[in-house]
Amino acid sequence: MRTSDFRLVVGLFVAMVAGYLLNVVTFGWANHFGVIPRTFPGLLGIVTSPFLHANFFHFLGNMLTFVPLAVLTAWTGKRHLAFASVFIVLVGGLLTWLMGREANHIGASGWVFGLWAFVVTYGVFQRDFKSIGLAILVLILFTGIPLGLIPRQGVSFEGHIFGMIAGFLAARLIIKLNRIH
Repeated sequence: MRTSDFRLVVGLFVAMVAGYLLNVVTFGWANHFGVIPRTFPGLLGIVTSPFLHANFFHFLGNMLTFVPLAVLTAWTGKRHLAFASVFIVLVGGLLTWLMGREANHIGASGWVFGLWAFVVTYGVFQRDFKSIGLAILVLILFTGIPLGLIPRQGVSFEGHIFGMIAGFLAARLIIKLNRIH
C-alpha cells in the first residue's frame, strides 16, 4: 500500500475520532444528526451518521472493523476506497432513510458492512490473485459480519443490510467501469 493510500485511511479515522469527540463534548447532542427515516432533518444524517456513535464501546467496535477493512479496501486501489466509501455512505444511508424503521440510525457499521461486501464482491468478480486473496482474507478475519444482518433491538440492522447492498453495487460498478476503460 502506498503512503497516499495510508493517508486516506488515517484521514477517515481522524474524521471518525473527531465525530466521536464532538459527540462527547456535546453530551450526545450531536446524535440528533443521525439518519431518521422519512424525515427532512434525517436526510442530513445520511452523511453525518457514520461519524456519530452512542458511546465509546460503539465507537471502538466500529473502528476495530472499519480501519482494517478500509486498509484492505485500499489495497484494491485508493480510488476504490474513496469511491466505495462515498457510494456506501450515500446509497446505504439513502436506503436506510427510505426503508429503515422509525429510529435514529447512527454509527459507521453500515459503512463497515459495505466495505466488507465490497472487498468480497470485488474478489469474486475481478478474479485476479490479489483480489481473490483479499476476499478470502476478509472472509476469514471477519466471519461474524453476516450475523449483524439479524434484527436485534438497538442495532440498525437496516443500516447493515443497506450498507452491504451498497458495497456490493459499488464493487460491481467499479469492475464494470474498469472493463470499459
